[in-house]
Amino acid sequence: MDRIELDAEYGLLTVRYEHNLWKKSRLEPLRLRWNPSNEVYETSLSRAKEVIQHIREIGSYVKLSPRIQEIVGLSEFGQTAEEAQLDVEKWAYHDSFAENPSENFDVSAIGFRDGFSPFGYQLAGIEQARNKQGRILIADDMGLGKTLQACGIIGLFRKNLPAVIVCPKSVLYNWKSELLRFLDFINEDDICVLDDTSKKPGQLISICTYRYAVNHAKALKEYLNVNGILISDEAHTGKEKDTQVGSTLIELAHFAKCYVPLTGTPILNYVREMFALLHGLDPVRWNDYHTFTERYCEGHWRKINKTQTVWWDYGASNIEELMTIIRHEYMVRRLKVDVLSQLPEKHRTTQTLNITSQDSAFDAFMDNLKETAKPILIKNRFSVRKSTDEIRKAIGLQTEALPESDLESMNDDERRKKDPIFKLYEESGLSKVENVAESIIDMLENNPENKFILFFQHKSVLNKLRDRLREKYPEYSDILITGDIAGDKREEEKLKYQSDPTCKFAYLTIGAGYAGITLTAGNIIGMVQQPWSPRIAEQCEDRAHRIGQVEEVMVVYFLSANKFDTAQHSLLGKKADTSTTVLDGARGERFATNKHAEDDAFHSSDAFVALLGVIAEEIQQEIQQVA
Repeated sequence: MDRIELDAEYGLLTVRYEHNLWKKSRLEPLRLRWNPSNEVYETSLSRAKEVIQHIREIGSYVKLSPRIQEIVGLSEFGQTAEEAQLDVEKWAYHDSFAENPSENFDVSAIGFRDGFSPFGYQLAGIEQARNKQGRILIADDMGLGKTLQACGIIGLFRKNLPAVIVCPKSVLYNWKSELLRFLDFINEDDICVLDDTSKKPGQLISICTYRYAVNHAKALKEYLNVNGILISDEAHTGKEKDTQVGSTLIELAHFAKCYVPLTGTPILNYVREMFALLHGLDPVRWNDYHTFTERYCEGHWRKINKTQTVWWDYGASNIEELMTIIRHEYMVRRLKVDVLSQLPEKHRTTQTLNITSQDSAFDAFMDNLKETAKPILIKNRFSVRKSTDEIRKAIGLQTEALPESDLESMNDDERRKKDPIFKLYEESGLSKVENVAESIIDMLENNPENKFILFFQHKSVLNKLRDRLREKYPEYSDILITGDIAGDKREEEKLKYQSDPTCKFAYLTIGAGYAGITLTAGNIIGMVQQPWSPRIAEQCEDRAHRIGQVEEVMVVYFLSANKFDTAQHSLLGKKADTSTTVLDGARGERFATNKHAEDDAFHSSDAFVALLGVIAEEIQQEIQQVA
């Protein structure tokens, strides 16, 4: 979240924010003075409380320096201790946080198998689905059993069968096994797994991938008929309403009588991603994207040249209001800290690896990128998106990035030639493999009971580390989960890791393994390469930190001793601020590591833009320090 930063300099209150017309127009009543030398707005320090109050009233958000916090008696984000406590108390007994069902809820109506005992909060989620007529967003924290609740909702609304479950390829067969495990009225013959494009939906429940849904939307609608239940697992896959996946999911959601999107990460990066979910659940209320984004995403028209304007909607505004609406009317979301007090702790830490011969080359790249980008970013008032193409050209990359779909269709050798960013990130990962291997060896030697779950962006990095550890430990086995592994094979791999004590290593690409896989036999998560979203990072972590885990989980982010890897990691904390505030308010946990102690593709454009965002922030901080 791009908060408006307030600080005190030379007896003046300084106001900094990444320039956009939404903020600028709403701050005009304050009549702040622009200081072109320091690139900040200024006013009297005595107006600090007035400015903070105005920013809150327009639906924007502040970040106060320690000096301003001391002057006004507020926290970093502009709250008194009493306000923060009231926010917690406001939601303490709200239905969307329900830990147990009501006394009159008839659990027997669900159809769970005899002897099966769900947690109270899971039954409460099913009850809330009943109260909302089967159209509800189940957004519980990762590892709290959203699949079980979806099965229970199918049971409770079975008069509306058939059901379509749309999910990542990796969990097609997991869904089948969970349905058979939980529901007493479902037999194997009642389930059709559409793992081949030639198959047609049938039986009581059909399970398919998002790609299948895109290509067979008409057949799925005919199968659902006038009733129908639609479950979308990892529903954030359809977060963009105008993509094939997003538009297909919305079309099916509008057609089905019951719609239950499941995701622990409704917002991966931007508030705008909530619109597709809300439009799918309630197309009458949420029928205008521009109105939604203007209110909640700082949406406004932005001129990109003399003749063109674009609608910019990557901000966050009035999000407490949005949280209230979502929690009152559409969503249940419980956090582990609230409902699983007995779950072992999860500890995050970063481990800076030993310096390698390649680190100086990565530092040189970052220094060159920063030096080249600085005048361009300053000229464009630190607008990263406005500066990206010019910076790419200035450092010798192609003038325009190739479409991601073209890049993803290439094999790795072709892509290295066409995609310098892919090559750079791959080389960064490869350079750290030996140091990561030594660290893992040390951890295993110290405790032979340790089991590891290792995440990667690039298969070449995965294969290099896998070969190294196989050479070191021929007595141990491992499992592999990438986009190339078929769904039934993934299920076999998961069961092997869970049941075989000699299976010490699980190797997963982030795109294929961040969701829908339970690996609670593992106790150490190793992020060899990092994802771009903190919510994806948390999903990766929670393959082990979930129901069924009996040991403390250690999450290690392996960082090379260079500026390149450090810049990647700094992205995660910044992006987490927005989604935590929208979904969880004061009860949420912001992503941070302990600095003291279906898409399987790498997206080059996102990677480069994200890297420039970190550099832009560093440059602004340096300018501020000099001033």
